[in-house]
Amino acid sequence: MCFLSFECTSTTKQLSTNQLIVNDVDKVEIEKIAVTFLNTYSSLHIQQVEDKNIDIQKYIHSDSDLSEEFLTAYRKLYQQTEQEEYIDADPILNAQDVPENGFKVKEINQNGSVLLEAIDWNEFKVSMQFVKQHNRWKIQSCGAILPEK
Repeated sequence: MCFLSFECTSTTKQLSTNQLIVNDVDKVEIEKIAVTFLNTYSSLHIQQVEDKNIDIQKYIHSDSDLSEEFLTAYRKLYQQTEQEEYIDADPILNAQDVPENGFKVKEINQNGSVLLEAIDWNEFKVSMQFVKQHNRWKIQSCGAILPEK
């Protein structure tokens, strides 16, 4: 099948089945976006324990690397849980704990999926899916934030 072959060009091909072929240039961009987003998010999450004025929601809604589908799924999740005092697990990390030293990319697949692992906690992994919108890579899903299809 075409989408399993390795492409080493500077373009990304959109297949009719909505699967992507991600090339090496795109992988560099995707890695930067994934690591920056998750490390910033984790850092804010840790800081929020000490400083209740830190607004993670504001960061999420202002991040231009998140797809509209991601933001819609994120808002929907929080609207569903507004009656509760807290959410049992962080939906982006899909866990209760937050690694203190950040994340690194473990694997990037040609279909735009990324697996990150905590730098000092190899068992702690977070998966992401990327999509190309308006010639930019955006995070489509992360952790438990999964847009409806």
